[in-house]
Amino acid sequence: MQRQKSIIISNFLFAMIVLLLAFFASYIPKEKEESYQNSYGATAPDSSTNWLDSSSTYDTAWDGEGTESDPYLISSEKELAGLSYRVKNGENFSGIYFSQTTNLDMDNHYF
Repeated sequence: MQRQKSIIISNFLFAMIVLLLAFFASYIPKEKEESYQNSYGATAPDSSTNWLDSSSTYDTAWDGEGTESDPYLISSEKELAGLSYRVKNGENFSGIYFSQTTNLDMDNHYF
């Protein structure tokens, strides 16, 4: 009888430990999965937007002339993505002037 009671208590404690471990394991932070990989080997998380996947996500028409006295004005995330797109496709902006006119929120955006 005493042995049976001891086995029941041991089984109960073991079950409680397993349940506690399962409960706390669900709170362990997991690493973000990376799903997009560009031609340079850089990756972006699933929640990111790849600005260069579609021409509807970037803007290559900037205000200004690109000169020192009248630089191209980058005033949105789409315009910065447009610059990235044009550079990626081999356009050289040596001697061209740009001015960022506002703070840009680039969280969850991938170039």
